Amino acid sequence: MPCRLVIRSNNTVKGQLRGLQRDYKVITFQAQEIELEAQTEELTSPCYVAEADNNRFEKLSNGLKTRCTALADETAEIKALHKQIRSLPGSGLKN
Repeated sequence: MPCRLVIRSNNTVKGQLRGLQRDYKVITFQAQEIELEAQTEELTSPCYVAEADNNRFEKLSNGLKTRCTALADETAEIKALHKQIRSLPGSGLKN
């Protein structure tokens, strides 16, 4: 399944798509939210949501390929870490 991204911005994302359209097909487009699907096979990570303001949006779109792949690994690591923390005696967190 191709990588699918939903990007939400607190400002309009219109006009910020030019660089993204090379690698992503636009699935849905609203004033402050776009959903994209990867056009390249190496992007196979699961869907994730990225919050962005105008300043960070450009950096996000420039590094999108890398972040998309890295985020899947990062998510797995975070889940594993949360599981370890929950299993600690006295953590107060449920498994």
